[in-house]
Amino acid sequence: MQQTLLESVINSIPDRIFVKDLEGVHLACNTSYAEFIGRKKETIIGFDDHQIFDKETAEKFRKHDKRMIAEERSFRREEWATYPDGRRVLLDTLKTPFVDLEGRIKGVVGISHDNTERKQMEEDLKARVKDLKEAQSAMLKMMEDLDKEKAKAEAATRAKSDFLANMSHEIRTPMNAIMGMSHLAMKTELTPKQFDYLKKIDTSAKSLLGIINDILDFSKIEAGKLDMETVSFDLMETIENFGNLITVKTREKDNLEVLFHLDSEVPRFLKGDPLRLGQVLVNLGNNAVKFTETGEIVLTTQLVETSVDGDKVTLRFSIRDSGIGMTEEQQSRLFQAFSQADTSTTRRFGGTGLGLTISKRLVEMMGGEIGVKSEPGKGSEFSFTATFSIGEQSERMAMVLGDDRLSLKTLVVDDSRTARQILQEMLEVFISEVETAASGEEALKLMASQPEISPFRLILMDWKMPGMDGMETSMEILKRAHGHSPPKIILVTAYDPGEVHQEARQIGIQRILSKPVTHDSVLDAILGSMGDEEMPSKTLKETTGSEMAVAETIGGANVLLVEDNEINQQVASEILESAGLVVDVANDGREGVEAVGKKAFDAVLMDIQMPVMSGIEASIAIRKDSRFKDLPIIAMTAHAMTGDREKSLDAGMIDHVTKPIDPDELFSALMRWISPREGLGVGAMKDVKPSKEKGYEIQIPEIEGIDTVSGIKRVGGNKSLYSKLLIKFFEEYPKADTNIEDALEQGDRELAQRLAHTVKGVAGNIGANNLQEVAGHVETAIKNGEDADFEPKIAAFQKRLGQAMEALKDFVTSQTSVVEEKSSGQVGDAEKMRDLLEKLEPHLRSRKPKLCKEVMGKIQLIQWPDELGTHTNDLAKWIRKYKFKDALKVVEEIKKGLN
Repeated sequence: MQQTLLESVINSIPDRIFVKDLEGVHLACNTSYAEFIGRKKETIIGFDDHQIFDKETAEKFRKHDKRMIAEERSFRREEWATYPDGRRVLLDTLKTPFVDLEGRIKGVVGISHDNTERKQMEEDLKARVKDLKEAQSAMLKMMEDLDKEKAKAEAATRAKSDFLANMSHEIRTPMNAIMGMSHLAMKTELTPKQFDYLKKIDTSAKSLLGIINDILDFSKIEAGKLDMETVSFDLMETIENFGNLITVKTREKDNLEVLFHLDSEVPRFLKGDPLRLGQVLVNLGNNAVKFTETGEIVLTTQLVETSVDGDKVTLRFSIRDSGIGMTEEQQSRLFQAFSQADTSTTRRFGGTGLGLTISKRLVEMMGGEIGVKSEPGKGSEFSFTATFSIGEQSERMAMVLGDDRLSLKTLVVDDSRTARQILQEMLEVFISEVETAASGEEALKLMASQPEISPFRLILMDWKMPGMDGMETSMEILKRAHGHSPPKIILVTAYDPGEVHQEARQIGIQRILSKPVTHDSVLDAILGSMGDEEMPSKTLKETTGSEMAVAETIGGANVLLVEDNEINQQVASEILESAGLVVDVANDGREGVEAVGKKAFDAVLMDIQMPVMSGIEASIAIRKDSRFKDLPIIAMTAHAMTGDREKSLDAGMIDHVTKPIDPDELFSALMRWISPREGLGVGAMKDVKPSKEKGYEIQIPEIEGIDTVSGIKRVGGNKSLYSKLLIKFFEEYPKADTNIEDALEQGDRELAQRLAHTVKGVAGNIGANNLQEVAGHVETAIKNGEDADFEPKIAAFQKRLGQAMEALKDFVTSQTSVVEEKSSGQVGDAEKMRDLLEKLEPHLRSRKPKLCKEVMGKIQLIQWPDELGTHTNDLAKWIRKYKFKDALKVVEEIKKGLN
């Protein structure tokens, strides 16, 4: 029974099972094995391999079996076999010796498994893998081809970008000549028709230049080369620059105003790319002006969001106009390259259709979005968001109004509801009582409500209004004053203030405020119109926050100023000394290197372009000495391009501030790099002196062609210093144009370039912006060897220089008479001179410009005998020029004369 069960089990196994003795005689097998051989079991059991298989197969089996038995181990192999019916299978056979009860080997047991199906699956899998590999190979080949095509496309794009850049340069050169010569030609005697022709040439040339710039920017976007900078900037300056550019265009149209509506919560100092932000604003602003004939263009700036940690803000800028508007279909075509609202737009208004595409990309790079809302005939509003980091600089403390001035009752007169609202919101920041009137007639009614006395102390009057304009209304208000104190009137205009300046002065209006207005411009106009005599004492709070911060933290620090230009020396020295810093001056790079080796300094301010040794060379020389590896060297230069900054940093300088000098920027750099130490800071506050000279108050009048307001700001509000700079400029640069031409005739291009560079920097410091611009053009022409374009540029330079000198003549004459008046009292003798020279000489030897000037000021207040007077003038000249060695020689000469 058991034997039958075992046989049934073995026979049911699909694998082929057999048992053979030591001679190869089959002792047993299952049904599968019999079927495979094609015999019945009766013809298998009892027969050996030679009787069952062919000779070759039998010999092979016997060989395997004997080896397995001899080695007493199992044996396994896989091989193809054929059924009697011709069917081929792959058998995986395992043979192993079997033993009896005493452990003696008695024969072989074998089991064969059919691996045909598995093998087929493997083959199929291999085939699939092969197909996949071939596909992968094909894909890799395709990718290689794509990479090659991509490389070709990128090369083509680069070639196109390079071509466009080269073409841009090549086109700009003749374009500059066209624009420059047109500008010069329009200043000559012309018939009206000739002037009209030239004006149209100039306008067309500027339009073509704008198209070139758009195409160049677009090619940079396509090539992925349009980068964003991250620098600290003043948002108010960016917006004011936008306003200056846009108002030039709006003044060409009648009854079109530009207004700013600025949210007071928007932080003023940010980190980002002000140039690209300004580019978007100007693109949108130019569009608004292009499609708007009358009405208003309003720039609104709002705070959208502040990040959780408070270090980033998202702002929303919108430019709304009252122009022609657009349909929804036209709006859908915007922001696409070379596309405008409709095909007639290009014919009627011009343009490439790239401005909005470029703006969209720039906005996206600033982390924002851009969009438009518009209706036909009702104007358009383009808006975009942008994210910025908060600037390191704290809110600048501008001049603010004291408590007494908060009661300054003010009237705003403007026919534009938007303009009234904006001005009222601005004024209410620092004036508690502000009323508005929509016309001149309404303003007169309000004035008539208290006929005995003017109900308003200040009126901001729009110039162009329907009915009674601002001039007529102002005349009537002032006429009705009847002897009592009239209100101060500020005329507000969206047009060229030069058109109304003389007439406004004649009727008693002292200030003209140009639209678009800002908080700063409104406040400056109010302070300028009211005057200190109108205010109770201590109502003006002049706070120089950055100056005080420097004095409180690093006051008393030793700073070396390496600068060859004496006006820049004086500007920088007095600004630094006003914050309690101790300043030594070196006249060139070599003197700077020598000074660093003789005395310990907390920082070095290094001009770049100097004779004898440049700032780059001096910085490299200083860094070679391991003692000065951590000495802060800050580049101070009129070169403001990114490449110039990199050159400074490569030479071992750690920071870069631009000229004309911005006191806040300069102080910020010093506070970044001068480490507070014992003996610095609060104790130095005593050294911070007021900017006003004792004895008389410096008055700076309006000077044609010179922005005296910005000039005074650049010297930290020090009017006395600013007056000296104007006088010094007048005395020392009247022949700068001739000097440049002489240097070129003698083949000294380096000297000519340096002279132009110097005038550019000095002109920027005093606010002679037009002269600064043309001096820069001359410098660039000399530097780049643009001889063909030099004549018109030096001619423009000569003209601007002459205008500046002519404008300064009266001011210099008046100031000279004041100085003579000051010095007309005390008479000096030899003993008095000896005493003063004893005080002056040690300051000259230690190169302390501030202390030298203090003693020299005392010397100049005294009337000296003629033989001493000549020497004191020379002494003052060398001290003013920071030529301390030459000043010491004069001191020795004076001493010899006294002895």
